[in-house]
Amino acid sequence: MKILVGKIHYPVKNLGLGSHRLGIWLQGCAIHCNGCINKDTWPFDERYEIELKELVSTLSKFKRKRVDGVTISGGEPFDQPEALLALLKYLRNLTDGDIFVYSGYPYARISRLHSEILKNIDVLVSEPFIESVSGRLIWRGSDNQKIHLLSAMARRLYPKNINKIEYVHRKMQFSVMGDEIFMIGIPARNDMEKLYELLRQRGLNCGKL
Repeated sequence: MKILVGKIHYPVKNLGLGSHRLGIWLQGCAIHCNGCINKDTWPFDERYEIELKELVSTLSKFKRKRVDGVTISGGEPFDQPEALLALLKYLRNLTDGDIFVYSGYPYARISRLHSEILKNIDVLVSEPFIESVSGRLIWRGSDNQKIHLLSAMARRLYPKNINKIEYVHRKMQFSVMGDEIFMIGIPARNDMEKLYELLRQRGLNCGKL
């Protein structure tokens, strides 16, 4: 089985509980939300395709590290449902922490088409990003998106009022991979435009949003 993987990062400190999460970004998204800050993850690019067993081998090294949980984003993880399910089953052996998955699809669609996958997820963020909706609530890009606590573990670890908690201080991380810099986290609205303008003023070519 093959899977498209954009990047892997450790530790992730701002997408779920804990300061030592493992982050996996799957490559490819068919939704294409307006205003998405991860447009580089949209193409289903074969350059990112690897065998699932190769990914498992790469992830196995994290068994020797502290892993508070795993966060899977994208791209759109549910655009690779078979590979996602196989990956989730493996991750249960990697960490005792929660598995937190982002999706831009409506929860009704996911629950109808992918009930077996949901059984292997602790926390799900669903619904498309809507640029015109405010983004004050924690761990999501726009406030229409919902956090679903799917497992007993998730309901024990995460606050019951998770869908009402707002950001107090946003923490952003930056990762360098080769000659590229990746941002990890969810910026406040308009923060990316401000950052790009600052970089341009310093003579750096940062492409387009």
